[in-house]
Amino acid sequence: MKVRQLALRLDRAQKERDKYLEENNKLRTELSKYSNKTNDLENKLERTTLALEEKKEDDPEHSKKLRKEIEQYIKDIDKCIDRLKNS
Repeated sequence: MKVRQLALRLDRAQKERDKYLEENNKLRTELSKYSNKTNDLENKLERTTLALEEKKEDDPEHSKKLRKEIEQYIKDIDKCIDRLKNS
């Protein structure tokens, strides 16, 4: 009887482990997705910042537009960082 109980406990533990491994894989995939998105947004931010610096003196309207884009990129990056922290 004790062997049977141990076998049942082992089976339950293995199923639980499999469930946690699957969840872990899903979370790793999600983390990777958000990390990639954060990196993409940081790259866009860098390119936009460089473009802003180049155009700063040439076109004040363009500068305003780029500043708004930069502000939006920063907000998006902050959202991604919050998601990564809460994952």
